[in-house]
Amino acid sequence: MRIVYMTSVCDRDHTISASAFSWATKLAESAERLDVIALEARGDPPGNMHLHSLQRSMRKRRVAMLPDLWRSLERSTRQADVIFCQYSTTWVFAAAPFAALRRIPIVFWWSHAHVDTRLRAALRLSSAVVTSSEQSFRIPT
Repeated sequence: MRIVYMTSVCDRDHTISASAFSWATKLAESAERLDVIALEARGDPPGNMHLHSLQRSMRKRRVAMLPDLWRSLERSTRQADVIFCQYSTTWVFAAAPFAALRRIPIVFWWSHAHVDTRLRAALRLSSAVVTSSEQSFRIPT
């Protein structure tokens, strides 16, 4: 399986988000290829795991990251089997055109009690949702 994994930070040494690097490394063990697209990505990944950093710390505005994001999505979704979007509806919205064009399912990880129109829209674009508990996802699906 070839997986595109989108998350905010994928850095083994990050004080808060180090778990994303661990999860990605574990996921790579059972994948043919894992492309990680993140605002910040650092570390020494296994051979089948490829980090695509949008280098948030180098940019002042999010719009400046869009060309790099689209380039990373265009390359990484060419042969992907699934896109996994972690924690943010923004990742789902960014991936949706590439997923639709290439008929790739989006799996959306959401773990927050908050429900708004952005979440409802992201659900319509996702093939599946995963969460940690019923309290962390309050929309019946």
